[in-house]
Order: sequence, then C-alpha cells, then structure tokens
Amino acid sequence: MVYAVVVLYNPELTLALRLLRTLLDQVSKVVVIDNSPESHAHDFELDCVEYIFPGKNTGIASAHNVGLKMALKEGAQYCALFDQDSQIESDMIALLADDMRQLTEQGRKIAAVGPVVISARNGRRDQALIAKPRNANEGFVSQLIASGMLINTAALDDVGIMDESLFIDAVDHEWCWRARAKSYALFQSPGVVMLHHQGEADKQLLGFRYRVSAPFRLYYQFRNVLLLCRRSYVPLYWKLRNLALMLPKLLVNAARRGDGVQRFRWGLKGIWHGLLNQSGCGHAFSK
Repeated sequence: MVYAVVVLYNPELTLALRLLRTLLDQVSKVVVIDNSPESHAHDFELDCVEYIFPGKNTGIASAHNVGLKMALKEGAQYCALFDQDSQIESDMIALLADDMRQLTEQGRKIAAVGPVVISARNGRRDQALIAKPRNANEGFVSQLIASGMLINTAALDDVGIMDESLFIDAVDHEWCWRARAKSYALFQSPGVVMLHHQGEADKQLLGFRYRVSAPFRLYYQFRNVLLLCRRSYVPLYWKLRNLALMLPKLLVNAARRGDGVQRFRWGLKGIWHGLLNQSGCGHAFSK
C-alpha cells in the first residue's frame, strides 16, 4: 500500500488538482495538508483524498509528519511526498516503487528513492552540484528533495520523521543526512523524471544562476544553515559551501530593486537567530 502526502500553500488550483488526479490513479490514498491562510476544502473534495486544514502555516516538516504518521498508522509500505506544483507522469509511483523493491531484494538498505528533477521554468536539471550521484551509473545520492521522494516507511522507526524545528528550508536534506548516518542509502531513479517549480524565479548574475525565493524565506535559509552546521551528521562540504555563499547571497538579495531592504533584514535576522541557536517557527516574527 502506497500513500501520498501533498502540502499546499496558496496553491494554483489547476496545477494542484492535476497533481492530485494523477496521484489518485497510482496510490491508495492522498493526504492533503493545506497550510494556506484560507481553506480550499471545497476545491479538493475528491474520493480517496483526506483534506486537512490546520488554519495556519505549520511548516513543511510538520505537514509532512501529519501524513507520514497517518501512513504508518494505517500500514502503508511506502509514502510519497509532494509539493503542490510538481508535475508527474502516470507511472511515476510504480517506477519508483519498483526501484525500491529491486534495491531491497539486492540487500540494499534503502530509506527513499526519488526522481530526476527538471525545472518547469527552464528545462534544466534542478539539482545542486553537491547532490549529483557519486556514481552516475548507480544513482546513489547524498540527498533528495522532498517533492517526489518515495519513503520506505519501515525506515522511519530508525531514522525518525521530519525535524519540525527547521520549519521549512533544508528539512528534506536534513532527513536524508540523518538516514545516511543510520547507514541507509538514497537512490535517484535515472529513468524517472519530474517537472518541479522551486522559488519564485530564476535569475543570473555574473554568469551564476540563482533562485529567488520569497523575502521571508531568507530568514529560514540563513538560520537553518547555522543550525545545521552544529550537527555532526551534516556533510562537511554542505557546511563549507553554504557558509561561503552566505555573504554573497545576502548582498545579492539586498541589491534587488523594490524589496532589497526587506530581504536584507530577513537575512540578518536569520543569521542572528542562527547564531543564537533559535529554532522553530515563531522566532521569525519576533524581535
């Protein structure tokens, strides 16, 4: 039995409904957690869809955990996680599950498998250099993004669920690194492709391409880097890369027209709270 968890936040209904209908043909049940300020319950009245509206933004980690706990309680073997604007093929879950089973039969200890992610905006492979497979012929990777990730629920007793103290950014990578620290492997299926939107836009500066997120997301991006740098199982290359990029990223965002000052303030606040080791969601909106 396979479950799917879809997290919404002010969704574009056409894309979200397309994803749900495609999923319903592939899984036993879809759990929708809507973190939007207002309910969309009437838009998602579909068979085999359980719609949950917390009434506030509880964060991506908390939303995933609601679905993962439900999948565990109801005996699902696998649970797939999705953002609202991912676009999948009609056989994606079956292909990922087949890879999971084959790897398990080969004696591999697998925490999750995921697709090759392609940016829906520019058609490029949406993957950081540090996340590329160590062996391109095998497909084993250091981390997967949450959307499209098919989790082996049997691993959750050992690895645990998502870290809600991170709230949004790096939640998926942290879980993957925690799984690897427990000797689990992560696999990116080379024959499975998923279109996905990340951030609000893609920009380029001095030949470097970067993703533009909402201003308040900078708080979590900066803060969570500093929080995760304290953890021994987080890869050293990730720590060094993100610490080195912190100042350039802050300055690039501060230089943006219109909302540069706002972005700079969110970034500085995230750095400050990260240095103070403040986690959770409430600190973003405190002094």
